[in-house]
Amino acid sequence: MKGPCKILSVMALIGVLISACSWVGTIPSNSEFDVWVADSVKHCGEGVCTIRLSELTPFDWNQMYVFPIGFTPDDVNNVVKTTVPFRQEFSRKIVFLKGDVVVHTDENRPDLETMLPQEVFFSDDKDKQSYYVFPKSALFSVERKKLDVGEYYELKCVNCG
Repeated sequence: MKGPCKILSVMALIGVLISACSWVGTIPSNSEFDVWVADSVKHCGEGVCTIRLSELTPFDWNQMYVFPIGFTPDDVNNVVKTTVPFRQEFSRKIVFLKGDVVVHTDENRPDLETMLPQEVFFSDDKDKQSYYVFPKSALFSVERKKLDVGEYYELKCVNCG
């Protein structure tokens, strides 16, 4: 190869490598929150488990917001009335507040086609809400849902009005 062809080949290779590196950052993965719940459920034995999320977190909070996939960082900031540093639209976002101060955030990168092993899913028996707000006192039933490999967890608040 000579001159311009060699330069174009090198530039094309660099473009492929940059694309591959940016793709790695979007691989579906469990969040820190998912790991806390999974670790807690391991100690429950079989069947439905009951947990209090405030006992799993290593920080103090009094309100937790859960934003399902599709909420942009701007959507979240408009609800919690502050700036939260989320990076992705297609992720579940959780914001923990102590008063009006954000004390912790959590963001997972789900697989948009299926649940991941140990992934946490929030649901309720009412009409689907656009987002959830839970107090520190919220108590959750955790139902294990089987996957081909592993299980994911469906959380329902049992003492929320």
